[in-house]
Amino acid sequence: MKSLFFVLPALLLGLTACGAPVAAVTLPDAVQVEKTQTAETAVLYEDADGREVSPRRAALTEWRWSVADDTIAEVDPSGIVTGLRGGSTTLTLQSADGKISASCPVQVSSPLRGIALDDYTLYFDDELVTWITADGTRESDYAYASRVGAVCHLLPEDTTDHPAVTYHIADERIARFDGSWLVPVNYGTTTLTADCGGFTAQCTVTVVRPKE
Repeated sequence: MKSLFFVLPALLLGLTACGAPVAAVTLPDAVQVEKTQTAETAVLYEDADGREVSPRRAALTEWRWSVADDTIAEVDPSGIVTGLRGGSTTLTLQSADGKISASCPVQVSSPLRGIALDDYTLYFDDELVTWITADGTRESDYAYASRVGAVCHLLPEDTTDHPAVTYHIADERIARFDGSWLVPVNYGTTTLTADCGGFTAQCTVTVVRPKE
C-alpha cells in the first residue's frame, strides 16, 4: 500500500498536466521560407504553470492562423507557410476567443535570377562655348551634353538579393562614367556591360546630336 500511496499522486499530477488547458503559445523567432516553397511553423503550447501541453490537447482549442500581408506569404490551418513574393510580414496564431496569441516575423527570400539593361540614347553637341568667369578665368565646355543614371534591373523585381553592380563601357571615346552618370563623349555607338551576382547583361549606348 505504501508504494501505491506514492504512485497515485504522481499519476494524478501527470494526468492533470496532460489535461491542463493552453494558457500561452510561443512561435519561433522567425519563419524563413523561399518564394514558392513551404515551411512548417513550430509551436510551443504551455499551461498556466509553464508546462508544455501536447499538440493533441492543444487541438481541443480552436486556433486561427493569419499573416499581416497575404501578398507576401499565406498560411494554412495547420500553420504551414507558403512564400508568395520576396519581402517580410508577420505571422500570428490566435485562439478563437482572442485571449491567447503569439506572433513572429516571416521572411520570404526571392533569389536573384538575372539582370537586364535598357538601351540608352545620349544627346551631344560638340560645339565649344567659351566664357569668362568673375575672376577673369577663361573657361569652355560643350554647348550641350545630356547624361543619364545607368540602371541595372534585378530580376525578378521582388528579389531580396542586392549584390553590387559593376559597369564597363566598351569604347570610352563614345561615352564614359562620371560617378554613377553615363556621359556622352563623342558621336557613335558603343556597348555598356553590367555584372551583378554572377549575371551579365549588355545594352547599346548611342550618342547623337540634340534634336532641333
